[in-house]
Amino acid sequence: MAFSTSKSPFATPAECLDALFDSAQPDAAFGDTEIDEVAHLLRHCGQHAASRCPRTYIVLRTINELHTLDRLLGAGFRDHWFPVGGRGQGLPTSLDPRIKTLIVHKQHIVMSKSLDFEHGRHCLFGRGEPLPFEIGDLIGSGTSGQVHKIVSKVSFKEYALKRIHKRAAFGHRYKSTIKEIVGEIEIMRALGHRHIVEYLGSYTDTAHLGLIISPVAQCDLATYMQQACLQSGKRNTLRTFFGCLATALCYLHDNSIKHRDIKPQNTLIHRSNVLITDFGLSRDYLYTTSGPTSATPRYCSPETAKHESRNTSADVWPLGCVYLDMLAALQGYDIDWLRRRFATMGTTSTHYHPNLQATEELLEEWETSADRKVNAPRLD
Repeated sequence: MAFSTSKSPFATPAECLDALFDSAQPDAAFGDTEIDEVAHLLRHCGQHAASRCPRTYIVLRTINELHTLDRLLGAGFRDHWFPVGGRGQGLPTSLDPRIKTLIVHKQHIVMSKSLDFEHGRHCLFGRGEPLPFEIGDLIGSGTSGQVHKIVSKVSFKEYALKRIHKRAAFGHRYKSTIKEIVGEIEIMRALGHRHIVEYLGSYTDTAHLGLIISPVAQCDLATYMQQACLQSGKRNTLRTFFGCLATALCYLHDNSIKHRDIKPQNTLIHRSNVLITDFGLSRDYLYTTSGPTSATPRYCSPETAKHESRNTSADVWPLGCVYLDMLAALQGYDIDWLRRRFATMGTTSTHYHPNLQATEELLEEWETSADRKVNAPRLD
């Protein structure tokens, strides 16, 4: 949409806002840039509630029903409810039917691509086009990209953004990187489980490829286990993770998906809930013997380490290794302690698969210790 009039350099925010609405072109669509501008000007006009719902404001102003804005917002209506149904489904039942009809007929002027990104779609943003979210703190990083906390400009919900710079994606690892990103998006679109992160959408702009996921985790399992070693109160929650992770992996395998990189760093904690994440190496078939192996040698299965034929057991093994990490944390020992144990009493390797005997001996020690506690005489 083009601005209807030129703005004076000394125009007030209200005058600038007026300039965005051309009564001679009532059906002119507002793009994301203009919608952001409306929100910005509304804030400067002191209309903070309206600034958080600029699409609603635009539609009501265009149909000359701006007086109903407070009533709509008070009833819980927000921009992310667009598009509303043909009979006004999604609008408050108390709203005048005439106004409902006007909103339905005029809502097309604010149906920009930003409304798509939280609904499982892939969006393309050109040079200069605003992204539909504010990028916040860096919460993680890896070899292929970074993870930031973001806030949606439409729903104001918090999400995690996994962002890969195109210069990295299209460098010498072009084929494998692109294959991982596309594969991760396709697999996550099909998933829906309480203990697996949720795919919200994806996008590309001139610089990045982005994947939006929910929720924003407090930490990963490795960090949580470290905390549990020092804070016994966290151990009761940690005990619940065994069954949760087993059901999540069973769900993946039931849907013909192998994860291929189960490890504490790919397991997130959000409000005492544990979630599997990072499907960059995953495959949507079960019995392949080719393709990339686990990215983490410490947790990979013996057959994976030897590049032998493998199936779902190549996921079950690393989950068992994660379980051993969790058992150690419940005893007050962290992952570094396990590494030192293998290095001094095992094969000198800190990986699990060469240390079967050392692992069996450790489990026997813990079992004996548990039996002693159970059979210890009571002093009361």
